[in-house]
Amino acid sequence: MEIVLYSPNLGYYARGNAQFGAMPSGENGQGSDFVTAPEMTAFFGRALAVQVAQALQVTDTRELWEFGAGSGALAA
Repeated sequence: MEIVLYSPNLGYYARGNAQFGAMPSGENGQGSDFVTAPEMTAFFGRALAVQVAQALQVTDTRELWEFGAGSGALAA
């Protein structure tokens, strides 16, 4: 893992290129080099919501819990 991340000129952090999926710096100057689908667009959350709604209906379930770190973009 160390070689993949930090090897000079080849490692993910050492090569100096723009990071895949990087989110821009926010108000506090804190960017990110990793982003998940819900942070990029609402489409993933919408598609998942359709499937979850179907599963809830089939199982006659009325409650859904969402756990996860982050901004809460998936549940929004």
